[in-house]
Amino acid sequence: MALLRAAARRVGLLATFTVLFSLLFPSAAAAHAELVNTTPANGAQLRTPPSDIRLTFTESVNLVDGIRLVDHVGATVTTPDPTVQGRTVIWPMPSDLPEGPYVVTWRVVSSDGHPVNGAFSFGVGTAAAAV
Repeated sequence: MALLRAAARRVGLLATFTVLFSLLFPSAAAAHAELVNTTPANGAQLRTPPSDIRLTFTESVNLVDGIRLVDHVGATVTTPDPTVQGRTVIWPMPSDLPEGPYVVTWRVVSSDGHPVNGAFSFGVGTAAAAV
């Protein structure tokens, strides 16, 4: 009987430590994707238009209809469709993109199913717009 009580006590302790550990150190799968890099960088002033825009995240993402390039008057610029390669969204830009400040707004879905969004800016031949 004492052996059974000792085993039950050990199982209870192990279960308690497992729950505490999972609360203190959540797995990476429970985290949302985070944007770690953009090309061009936020606030960049470019001499020529970028051939593409790249957004790199901490994990694989899926696009949600919501990535836009907005010019200095708030109009959406017509662009080719973006693609996703694992953690990176690659978005070709028009070769005739005029000089001016631009804002990129984006929305993706993390591998955990949660939507994540944000914005950054760059300027072609001028300072970037404040975001």
